[in-house]
Amino acid sequence: MQNAGSGTDASAKRSGFGRGFASSPRFMVGVALAACLVLTGIFLYPSAKQYYVTMRECDRLQAEYEAIENRNANIQSEVDALATDAGVEDRAREEFGWVKTGEHAVNVRGLDVGEDESTFRANIVPGSVKAPETWYSKWLDPLFGVE
Repeated sequence: MQNAGSGTDASAKRSGFGRGFASSPRFMVGVALAACLVLTGIFLYPSAKQYYVTMRECDRLQAEYEAIENRNANIQSEVDALATDAGVEDRAREEFGWVKTGEHAVNVRGLDVGEDESTFRANIVPGSVKAPETWYSKWLDPLFGVE
């Protein structure tokens, strides 16, 4: 008479799972490889995060520096324009409506002339300029917690 369990063992041996799938060499290599990858990720994450945050901060500071350079160039061009008599005269006409003797001032209304959109920023507060967007920032910013 056969054991009830021996029939199950025979079918398990035929299917390849009798001696245990977990003890096969391929499975053990896969588990070891996955464990190495996970541990490597855990150990390298803090260093990678610090590097990425520093890199993004450097990008932000570079953008802020460029904004300050643009502001300074605008101020310098305004100073250069006001250093001449014609520049002072134009500014007085624009801002105060002054006219020379013998000229007549005329106000025209009803024209839809858009205001000159100036990109001039009088004061650039540190931290007010955001880091430029890159192709990788939409994935790595949330991963490393960069705002």
